[in-house]
Amino acid sequence: MKKIVLFLVLGFCIQGFSQVLNKYQYVVVPTKFDFMKVENEHRLNTVVKNKLEKMGFIAYYENNIPLEVAQKACEILKVDLVRGGTFVWTKMNLVFKDCQNKVVFESDEGKSKDKDFKAAYTECTDQIFESLFALKYKFQGNQDKSLTTKDVVKSTVSQVESTNDNLIAEKTTSGFILKNNQNQTVYKLTSTGKSDLFLAQKGQNNGMLYLKDENWIFEYTNNDQLFTEIVKVKF
Repeated sequence: MKKIVLFLVLGFCIQGFSQVLNKYQYVVVPTKFDFMKVENEHRLNTVVKNKLEKMGFIAYYENNIPLEVAQKACEILKVDLVRGGTFVWTKMNLVFKDCQNKVVFESDEGKSKDKDFKAAYTECTDQIFESLFALKYKFQGNQDKSLTTKDVVKSTVSQVESTNDNLIAEKTTSGFILKNNQNQTVYKLTSTGKSDLFLAQKGQNNGMLYLKDENWIFEYTNNDQLFTEIVKVKF
């Protein structure tokens, strides 16, 4: 009886975790995880991207996100492979973060005693994705009804605002932060690999920042209405 109850509890847990990921269609994979010395070391980034695609996600490298996907900032999950462990063990897990940089899901831990890094990483990622494949991910959104920016423009009124301050851009590991003259962070930007396009967050609003006619434009939606804001900044 106890085994049956435990089996049912585990089943409900797996289903709940799966439903979290099922809300998202796109994942973005960095070209270099934090613990790496060079990009795509041991082809680990390629392996992670390929396995995510095998799960059913549409996966892109962070430097190669199509514009039409970048416009759907909050339909994208960013993944990060985190390494830990001890002298004896190499331990890793895959972390999924939303457009507000909040962790929405963490994989089971993969671990290896192999002293060869490439072999250890391979063993860890195999274990990680064994647990992820068990979730039976399937995107549950309605692809036909999801609005792109062009669709929103047709159905809502665009409002244009302009920021008063000339903002200061400070480089971060993932992009930039834009600060005002009181040293307060106004925007958080995530690089897309294109110098004229960023995923952007201002307060609770998430969208994109792009260069148009020599002006930087912050574009986001709120209650199905499109807003655009001119941002005064130099990178």
